[in-house]
Amino acid sequence: APVPVSALDLEVEFSKLRFYAKGPARELEALQRCGVALWGTITPPVSLTIQAKDRSAWHLPPNAATYAWAFPNLTAFESDRSLGSLCTSSPIAAFFVCGGYIYFDDAHRVVASRALAVGLGLSFGPRSPWSGAALSKAEGLKDRWRPVAMPAWRAGGAKLYTWIGPGERIIPDGAKDATPFPAGTFAFLFHEDLDETDSRDCCFSVQGFGAPFVSVGGGDQWVGGLLFPPVAPPPAAAKAKTCVVM
Repeated sequence: APVPVSALDLEVEFSKLRFYAKGPARELEALQRCGVALWGTITPPVSLTIQAKDRSAWHLPPNAATYAWAFPNLTAFESDRSLGSLCTSSPIAAFFVCGGYIYFDDAHRVVASRALAVGLGLSFGPRSPWSGAALSKAEGLKDRWRPVAMPAWRAGGAKLYTWIGPGERIIPDGAKDATPFPAGTFAFLFHEDLDETDSRDCCFSVQGFGAPFVSVGGGDQWVGGLLFPPVAPPPAAAKAKTCVVM
């Protein structure tokens, strides 16, 4: 579920679709000591369609007009254990490790941010199959795939993921008609080459707010609040250094 990150001070460079952290200094310094990059990329902002009652429940300011998904920059990390410990250290740490949402007013100023965490908040529908390499390589989407950040999703076997905002229409590579995404959608690829396909490639669309993550599928497994295809258990990993931000 997206959790408030009220103390986080962000600056966004829209021309490059990048965000940078400016504060709070003490926590950002601790994150840097853990190897966390204090910047990342965002998806193109889309209109915020949450109704007034849900905005209140999410503690979103009334002047929030658009929002974007913020991808964490995890190039320095190799250990899922280190990532997992950081995810639970604080909302700010979770934002830079697992990703989150940034909300803007009509003047494109940051008015709120939310970090991704498993729990109550967003309700996702059933796992849907992804439409293949042509959609993965679509203009406007091919450059938005990022390495999977959340440790639970990584353990589920997913390699790349992206967020598609509600109302976006993506035209698959070589097609004339767009694939509509009426609701916000997480898409996952179980390989790193966009030219490849895998039967496990899938997506999950938002169904509503204020309920637990919900999805159905025979033989699937719960992974970070979503139902992924089953995978073989990974080999035992060596004990990694625990890095906690207080």
